[in-house]
Amino acid sequence: MKKIALKQKFIVIFILISLISSILTASLFLYRSKKLVEDKINSFTKQISLEKVSYIDSFIYSMKTSVESVSKNPNVLKKDPNGIMEVIKSIKDANVDILSLYIGTSDKQTFLYPGKVPEGYDPTSRGWYKNAVASFGSVVITNPYEDAFTGKFIITVSKAFRLSNGQVAVAAADVDLEKLCDYITKTQVGQTGYAALILEDGT
Repeated sequence: MKKIALKQKFIVIFILISLISSILTASLFLYRSKKLVEDKINSFTKQISLEKVSYIDSFIYSMKTSVESVSKNPNVLKKDPNGIMEVIKSIKDANVDILSLYIGTSDKQTFLYPGKVPEGYDPTSRGWYKNAVASFGSVVITNPYEDAFTGKFIITVSKAFRLSNGQVAVAAADVDLEKLCDYITKTQVGQTGYAALILEDGT
């Protein structure tokens, strides 16, 4: 009887050891599987983020290049009204991402395409003009604001420069945020995840 009881104890111990081993193996497998899934999700999310950042950088670079082109054009520098309108129309039409392109001068003149400048409009009182003058010679980007012409919330890429007659002028391009946000938010991450465009101040 003692031998049978001892044998049964060994069997029970063996079964317990086997169960514990199986549980540990299963737990390790689940941990590794979870870790693998998390790593894949993180890698996928990082890849999407890098793609969106690259798109935004390319988007903004295109705007900066357009503004730089305006500020260096000979017809603009000599302040030829017809020449200026031809230049900004040509550059605007070549870049579908630009909502409007314009030049404001220190004597309060505004050259705009497309659209019509409202009577009494003073470009020197606007944020895009002041920001550009404050960082003279550098391309700057405003915080989002409501556009006086369209009523849409936009950002403006602008640069201050001097005309041949010594006057200060600012070339600027408006970007409709709706188009940029649409591109970002249409990105799906997994089943329920999504991308969002957030500024440094949280807006």
